[in-house]
Amino acid sequence: MVLSKQANKEMSMHLAHRGPVLEDNLDIIINILLYLPIKSIGRFMIVCKSWNEVIHKRFFIEMQLSRSLGNPIYIVIKALVQRPTPTIDRPLSIHSIIASWNGLVCKESLFSPSYLPGHRKLSICNPVTDQTFEIPEDSGCSFCQETCLGVAFGPQCDDYRVYKFVRSPLLIGKHECRMYSSITECWKSLGLAPCFPLSSQHVFVNGTVYWQIHKGRENFPGAIMSVDSLDNFHTFDIPEIGSGWPHLVSLGSCLGLVVIYKDVVAASHMSIWVLDMPLPTWTKKLETDIPLPFLDVSVSAAASGNLIVVTTCMHYLTYHMDKRMWSVSRSVDGINGRTTFSGFFTESLLSCNGIMEP
Repeated sequence: MVLSKQANKEMSMHLAHRGPVLEDNLDIIINILLYLPIKSIGRFMIVCKSWNEVIHKRFFIEMQLSRSLGNPIYIVIKALVQRPTPTIDRPLSIHSIIASWNGLVCKESLFSPSYLPGHRKLSICNPVTDQTFEIPEDSGCSFCQETCLGVAFGPQCDDYRVYKFVRSPLLIGKHECRMYSSITECWKSLGLAPCFPLSSQHVFVNGTVYWQIHKGRENFPGAIMSVDSLDNFHTFDIPEIGSGWPHLVSLGSCLGLVVIYKDVVAASHMSIWVLDMPLPTWTKKLETDIPLPFLDVSVSAAASGNLIVVTTCMHYLTYHMDKRMWSVSRSVDGINGRTTFSGFFTESLLSCNGIMEP
């Protein structure tokens, strides 16, 4: 990866006070740093001041992120079977991941050292750099009320929105949506939401956040609710999928639906649907058999590039859309129950507060 002549010249001039830096040497240094594991890059910040300055520059952070996007890590967070109780002498700090984007993670602290009911703190962190930014508590609402969450990230790394749905204690059957913006650094009410999401599991696509909502069968995700960057809510049905179980995924710039059909007689199979906009219409992209004679319960699904990963209680099933083939691996300890998050994590040097040098 080679810098443009203009970028190379500007960087060389900026580092001139550190000592003689030739254009060819700068390219070599950058390429060496880019091929290092990101944890090692952090250690090289203290090797020399010129390397430290390179690592903190916007162009290097973006180049490193571009490389990392080609090698994402699939992670699954299992739900707690039983919520533990913190004590005064042993306070617990347990975190639940809400969203992951370009190396930044939004997490919810279920317990804190100063635990009180309702004090479940939200934060944006970078697990690689160990940076954390705590989102201010919402003085207009308490976490004591039932809550569902969602996160949207903007085009800039310092632009993100956290959505919180609460059941109104005064209006039976009504649900308020509140939003925190990193731009305004405060919470505000978006008024009453059309529905209450089935869970905090959501998908973020092109500035819009999507949740599954109840419709038809009890506790079955028969429809979808969305909120866009202009705070507009929309609801629309999922396609006719019969007895299949739907999972929301992000397919590039489109919302996707992975539907798993479990059959004890015939082969289990999967279908993938894509949402066409601006009118919400669904198109079936493909349908394929699943290479397991007896499929255990599908727990979650996630997508990245040409990969679809379906997590079951005992297996990870990866479908390669470009090759139209499956690979199967067995879970070491099993996923007994449900997950709070499943998705892809990309290592990066992005700052949690979005501040990057030019």
